Formats: sequence, C-alpha cells, structure tokens
Amino acid sequence: MLEKWQAEFKRYKSLYFIYLLIFLLCLGSMAFFVYKDNQATSRKLTMEVVNMRQGPGVTYDIERQLTKDTPYQIMREENDWYYVKLKDNSTGWLPKWLVNPQAFAETSSFIATVLADSAPIYEDNTVDSKQIAEAQKHQKFQILHQIDGWVQIQTDQGTAWISQDTIEITPGTMSEGAVITSRMQDLQDDLLADGQYSVVPTAEGVNIRQAPEPGAEIIGKTAEEDVLTYLGQEDAYYHVQLADGQEGYIANWLADSNATAMADLANQMEETSTLSNQVIVLDPGHGGDDPGAMNDTINEKSVTLKTAHAVKDKLEAAGATVYLTREDDSTVELGERVEISKRTGADAFISLHFDAYDSISASGTSTYYYDDGSVPLAQAVQAQLLEQLPLSSNGIRFGDFQVTRENPAPSLLLELGYMSNPSDVKTFTQDDYYQDVAEAVYDGLVVYFQK
Repeated sequence: MLEKWQAEFKRYKSLYFIYLLIFLLCLGSMAFFVYKDNQATSRKLTMEVVNMRQGPGVTYDIERQLTKDTPYQIMREENDWYYVKLKDNSTGWLPKWLVNPQAFAETSSFIATVLADSAPIYEDNTVDSKQIAEAQKHQKFQILHQIDGWVQIQTDQGTAWISQDTIEITPGTMSEGAVITSRMQDLQDDLLADGQYSVVPTAEGVNIRQAPEPGAEIIGKTAEEDVLTYLGQEDAYYHVQLADGQEGYIANWLADSNATAMADLANQMEETSTLSNQVIVLDPGHGGDDPGAMNDTINEKSVTLKTAHAVKDKLEAAGATVYLTREDDSTVELGERVEISKRTGADAFISLHFDAYDSISASGTSTYYYDDGSVPLAQAVQAQLLEQLPLSSNGIRFGDFQVTRENPAPSLLLELGYMSNPSDVKTFTQDDYYQDVAEAVYDGLVVYFQK
C-alpha cells in the first residue's frame, strides 16, 4: 500500500506541488487583504485628549480618556460616531468630529462642556498662570482656539483658557460672535476718513496686553461692539489704541483688521526701492523621494513647488534674478540647496514649507530665522504675511534648519499653513493663495531692500 502511494506521489508530484502553491498563494492573498483592511481602518489620534464613550452620543458614560497617538481601529460607524477597538481589545465610541479630519474641516465652531464637578479657568494656557474663575459641571463655553491640550474659551468676563481633559468638545455655536453692526461700521468709516485703520475683536472680552507676548500684563479687555484703532503690528499681535487712549496689543487670531498699512508702505517704497539688481533664491521644500508632510489628498512637496513658481513669476516681473533650488519634482539634498545660494551670490534666500502637527487644530503661518542678520528680513516679510494672507500669523521664531543655519545670505524658512489642519489645507490649495503669498513676499522684499 505504501509503495503504491509513493509511486502515485512520484507520478503526480508536480501537480501536487502546483496545488500546494495555489493554496499558499490564496492563503497569502487572504492574509494580505485582511492586513490591508486592518490598515485602512487603523488610525492614531491626533487630538491631545478625546473621550471614549460607552455609546454613540455625549449622554453615554465616558469609558476612558484617550491621548494623542493612541492607535485604534474603526469597527463601524453610527451617525457621527465611530465604534472603535484599541490595542488591548477594549472597545468604545469616538466622536467623528474629533478624529476625522474631513469632519473637522466641515465644522467651523465648537462648544466646550465641562465634565468635571468643577474645573479651573486660567488667564493663560498654563497651570502656572493666574486662575481667574472656576467652571461648574455641564457649564458650556464657545471655543475660540486650541493648542497643546488647552482650549481658549469665551466667558462672561472675556477670553480665558481651560484644560482639554476637563471638557467635552462638540460642534456648535453659542453666539454669533463678532458681527459688524451699523455702529461699528460707522466707527470704521470715521477712522478711515481720518486716515486710520481699525481692528475688530472676533470675540467678547479679548485681553489687551501691555506687550506683544503671551503672559504680558493685561491692561484691558474688549467690550461688545468695540472698534480699536490700528497702530501697527508686532510679531503675531496688532498694536492698537483703545477708546480711552490706552495703547496695547491684541492677538491677531482673535481679531480682524482692515489695515493695508504694510502693503501701502511697500507701494510707497517701490519708488525708491528696486529688485532689479537683487538675486533671490527660492527653495521649494522637499521633492523627489522626500514628499514632506502628507494628508489623504496632497503632499507638501507639490504645494511648495506651486508656491515657489508663483513667487518666482512675481519677483522676475519686478526685475529680480530668481533661482529655484528645484524646478520640478526632483530630489535635492539640503547641502546642495545651500550651495546654490552660495554659487549664485544670493542677496536673500527663502525656503518655502507647509507645517504639520500632531493636533489638527494647529493653524497659521510662521516665519523662521537663524542668525541675527536675518531678523530684518524676517520682520519685513512676516509683517506682509500677517496682513495679506487669510491664515493667522504665529509670528517670527528662531529655527535651527540647515538651509538657514549654513547659508551666508539673509535667510528665512516660511511655514505657510498646516498640512495637518483640513481648514488650512482648504485655504492654501486655492490658486489665489499662492498669488497672495507671492504678493506678500514681494512687498516684504521691497521694504527689506529699501532698509
């Protein structure tokens, strides 16, 4: 019997091998598709804190609080909630608006509801700052801003901060916010008639600080229908004058301004300042094998290149000699980008980027410099970005980047929005945005070279 089986196997062993190979391929394919399906539904939290509940709604008890980078797998969806499984196989429900970037982008306003029996409210976004009030359980506030696990809220006394782990975040609007009334319009018109611009707070009770920096002494708060006189800008703050004549500073993300002062200054300087003899090197960040920051639809290397070409066209039209460190989707090492600046004898070097962060709430533009000699260039360009771009400005910051650190020319690295924030992406993927950046950079260079 054994001999017969062995003879049979020898006769058909090639066929058996094929069957075995087909079986293994099918098994491997099934495992691959299961893996891909798991990967497609597996994600990591990008918000600092998210409450996982026992059911699909805020009326269900909180199972536990999850922190950023917690991996989870989406099992199913119900209304605006995801039923998820964690690595330890525990399950629960997460709100779609806090874990789905598209849902976040489609919701412009959020409400904070206090979950703890009481929660301290602070003057600034740090536990070391002054506690100015205490919120009670179920109390609600309009959210104005989010950063690093803190939420800026609108209170009856003005703007303040509360820790994100003490609240629930849900979509909604408690008030209409800043609305330009006929009285406010009259005040703005009066200021314009006097040759001055206005700044209108976008929330009630916004802090007016003595200096343009977080934690500076608060000298006043805005009242309903306030229109402040624009005196200028410094870093990420508007310099304003209050109705009683006091001067102070208000964060630009809490105010809107009709000021065109920076652009007007550049227009005036065009008569005596020229770019025709200037060599400008523009550095579209990333490229080729390095995509930069990515989301579901675009990558950083593509938008930096589009931005660079728009800026190049604007500067060349003004007579500047412009070099790009890359003209297309090619890989260029950081050292080579610096060498291009050296070889061309650049009068200014500007590296273009789009930022990313663990939290989808991070937003706005930032201007980085390395050495003191680049500060005047940073100030000139950032002032135009704050005034002319639709995104808020995070100000001027020191940054240790190779393309600026090893560059002999005055050098900047511009972060022109957050790839991790769907609202920012929606703004900076419009063609008009690249033209706005080009105009702002051009005006900044005009002012810089005049100085």
